[in-house]
Amino acid sequence: MSSPSPQQSITPETYEIHESNILHKSKDYHYNAGFHRRRRKHKKILGKFDAEYQEDRQQDLVTMKSIEAAIHAKVESMIANNLIFKYLSDESIPPTERLARVTPRLAYFALAFQDLQAYVLKYPDEEAKSDRIKAAINAHCVEDSNHWPLFLADLKTLGLDAQTTYTSAFKSLWGKEARIQRYSCYDLAILASQAKDPILRFAFLLSQEINGHAVFSKFLEVAEKSEMDTGKELFYYGRTHYLRETGGLHGQEDIENELLQMKLSPEMRAKAMDIVMKQLDIQNAEWNDLAVAALANKKW
Repeated sequence: MSSPSPQQSITPETYEIHESNILHKSKDYHYNAGFHRRRRKHKKILGKFDAEYQEDRQQDLVTMKSIEAAIHAKVESMIANNLIFKYLSDESIPPTERLARVTPRLAYFALAFQDLQAYVLKYPDEEAKSDRIKAAINAHCVEDSNHWPLFLADLKTLGLDAQTTYTSAFKSLWGKEARIQRYSCYDLAILASQAKDPILRFAFLLSQEINGHAVFSKFLEVAEKSEMDTGKELFYYGRTHYLRETGGLHGQEDIENELLQMKLSPEMRAKAMDIVMKQLDIQNAEWNDLAVAALANKKW
């Protein structure tokens, strides 16, 4: 078939929307490039390769990969619109100060995150002994529940220890202005507790990790500039934490790949989609609140 002329209208039959997770399945591409839609204009998909592609695409639409693609699309929207990404890109504020301004408001979430992982998302050890998926989820949660010491290290490096007292810090953490951070933690715990099925819990974690990878990629950019300026290494905002925010289950690639290929019933797919979208909405509000506090230069 010849390509349509410039005068012809472009209809859905004359181009395809391509998700990169379908065309490029390698792990490196997944993490480095994300899920960007591409259009192939002015021609139909033809040939054996394209027939196989279409079949593969239909398979992906009923597997966990469809949930993963939806998460990436939502996160890309957050990157474009959430205030935290705009704030962290503001070169008018020195990089060390940019991070120092964020830290007091982030404290509640950064420290409560360990409890979400260890006491809400992690399955009882006895259950995990006989279930490979639960065991993989537990291994991930153990890793994630141990990130908080990195935050405390950076708090000290950024010079925030000298800015407050116990009384002021507690007032800051539990005061009205920080309620979005606290409510985000509570809402995430409630949502996670509803994901009892390991497939749904994996969806929750996948959403959390893809989102986390995006925001800590941005934190890393700022942290590296701060380290150049001060000569002081940052662990939570820097490369140490970033390398532990892989965008998936920590050290569980085989299980993760199996789960991504797993076919979902319409009911399970709807439940998983509901959970991941709610999870991202909660974190979207939380990230926005961080930027609002940072821009106002709120202290402890």
